[in-house]
Amino acid sequence: MPQKLQQGISQLPRYAPLINKLSHSLQLVAVTQLVSATQSIVMQLNNPNLADNERKILEDNLIVTWAAGLTNFSSQVLQPLLLKAAYRVEGKPSQAS
Repeated sequence: MPQKLQQGISQLPRYAPLINKLSHSLQLVAVTQLVSATQSIVMQLNNPNLADNERKILEDNLIVTWAAGLTNFSSQVLQPLLLKAAYRVEGKPSQAS
């Protein structure tokens, strides 16, 4: 099994480190979207004329927004770690960013 894994990993594309660096910039975009959505929802929640059911919907949207943001961020953090592990198995740790 380890031999098959090493053979599959040895065929990692040469552009994988570049794609890895691109994923870091996408993290910044995701955080910006999360902050913007949070600010918008909080501003709407500050409206005193808001009905209870509307407030509940906005609170649910805020929860879903943060859950999606955390899921996205965790997958973006996990991807470089897996790439580094793949390069270590391949024997090229210097190529992992």
